[in-house]
Amino acid sequence: MSTLYGKIDFFHRQVLAFAAVREQRMLQGFKKNRLYLATDRQDYVVNWTCRADKRNVTLGAVATADLQSGYVFGMHLNYDAGLDRNAVEAAAKQLGDPQTPSAFRRYARLWLESDYQRSVNDTLNRRQARGGQNDPAAVYADSAARQDPESSEEYDQGRKLPDQGMQVHSEYTLYAHFLLLRQLFRGVGKARFYILDP
Repeated sequence: MSTLYGKIDFFHRQVLAFAAVREQRMLQGFKKNRLYLATDRQDYVVNWTCRADKRNVTLGAVATADLQSGYVFGMHLNYDAGLDRNAVEAAAKQLGDPQTPSAFRRYARLWLESDYQRSVNDTLNRRQARGGQNDPAAVYADSAARQDPESSEEYDQGRKLPDQGMQVHSEYTLYAHFLLLRQLFRGVGKARFYILDP
């Protein structure tokens, strides 16, 4: 085990060093007249870790690549491993975040347990209201009935939040991704994005 994880840690350090050198060069003066870019999102299903709770965790990532060279400028996962879930949940509860509208919360970017419960209940209510119909009109009506129709995240009883670290709302990850690209592309004359999102 130590040999395998030692190699994985080594590769991780090498990849970070490679990305740091490339991104530092871009921030110092990456110049190009025109870039053609593809941006896409992808979901990753993480299997359950405990036989008592067999719900999966679904994380999402957004990536942007140059269509000519194939270079990936960034792939960002909606997950923050550096946070302690219990500490954040306690602080959020003390601040009253669960009862506060999202835009005014201290921890608005993170999925709190109360957000998860609300999402499960809302999803269940909408599915019952449409009677299990999956035709396009019913799906559009379901989307319009969501509290935030722009958010693609919704939870049902078969999914859960990560046990360690915290999941970030996908719209915050997407926004941060494009803020990074804006910094990297300061010397680019024109960038054309092809957004590949279902």
